[in-house]
Amino acid sequence: MDGEKPRKQRAGCLIPLAIWIVAVVAMYFVTRSPPVTEDFDDRIARRFSVAYAEVTDRGVVYRVTTLEAVRSRNPELPRIDYRLGDSDIRIDVGDVHYVSVIEEHGDWQLVKFVYNNTYMGESIYRAYDGRVEPVSFHMVSHVGQAMAALALVIPAYVLAWMIAVFRNFRDRREFDRG
Repeated sequence: MDGEKPRKQRAGCLIPLAIWIVAVVAMYFVTRSPPVTEDFDDRIARRFSVAYAEVTDRGVVYRVTTLEAVRSRNPELPRIDYRLGDSDIRIDVGDVHYVSVIEEHGDWQLVKFVYNNTYMGESIYRAYDGRVEPVSFHMVSHVGQAMAALALVIPAYVLAWMIAVFRNFRDRREFDRG
């Protein structure tokens, strides 16, 4: 040990981790869809979340529906007032959703609904007594991104393994010379 050179510490195994982090961040921003501000077609209407208050025997209960359900609601049914009494609401229906009134304008409110489940969607709409006007919808993240991040672990692991094998061969060669 007295005549040996101190061995340099290398961070070769951190390279795959760094590449994986950069790849996951890049993949997130590349696969993130832009906000929709017009043409709320059926596909978007199915994911566009809307909150409304329902008066029950136990008081006011907040419910979740979709823009698609609001559009297809039978007009002969009693009107629903989509304006909310509270400015910040948490709706726990197995998934936790957050609803907040962004602006109050007397006969209408600007409402932001954050839906959390297999995707995270942000719906912004004008809430009136009896109707809803969509303003924007943005799918912030979805389960496919998490699956892609997990799939990127395999190449990172293979790269880490290749670095370890390369270092092992190099260290053996240095030892044999030495």
